Amino acid sequence: KLLKEEGRSALIDKETQAALLAAAPQPLRDVAIMVLDSGMRPSEVFQMCWEDLTWDPGTIFVPRGKTKRSRRYLPMSDRVIKALQARRNGLTEGWVFPSDSECGHTITVAKAFAKVRDDLGLSKEIVLYSGRHSFATKVMGATGDLSLVMRVLGHSNAQTAMIYQHPSL
Repeated sequence: KLLKEEGRSALIDKETQAALLAAAPQPLRDVAIMVLDSGMRPSEVFQMCWEDLTWDPGTIFVPRGKTKRSRRYLPMSDRVIKALQARRNGLTEGWVFPSDSECGHTITVAKAFAKVRDDLGLSKEIVLYSGRHSFATKVMGATGDLSLVMRVLGHSNAQTAMIYQHPSL
């Protein structure tokens, strides 16, 4: 089911999330979990290092991003903790999503996402970034706190955060 309103990104409902995650190969599955459960930008997930994680109390430090407010701490959901622990293999430093790319970390999972989306017959309007919109909309709906949404997403102004409010929810 596609939830979309004029001028807003598509949202991913629970059933579609479950189908996407069940069909997604690695590292797409773990990247999608991170975006869906933390609201991180995909680029922030790709640049995540093991040193950025604090297991107790379960937080992710985002040291860099698009704005000065991008530097923030985010709580880890149980699903994020489980996915990261499965990837960890005893590592305490380096990229969480390493690759052979020039920068050393994964820079995109777009082709894998598109294949899974097409295999499931989902709308092309659903992209990985839709997970960020879905997360923010869920937080806004649960709390009604635009300031919280701004902080969690790393936004500097309310107008940017308001893009994530999907009134139909």
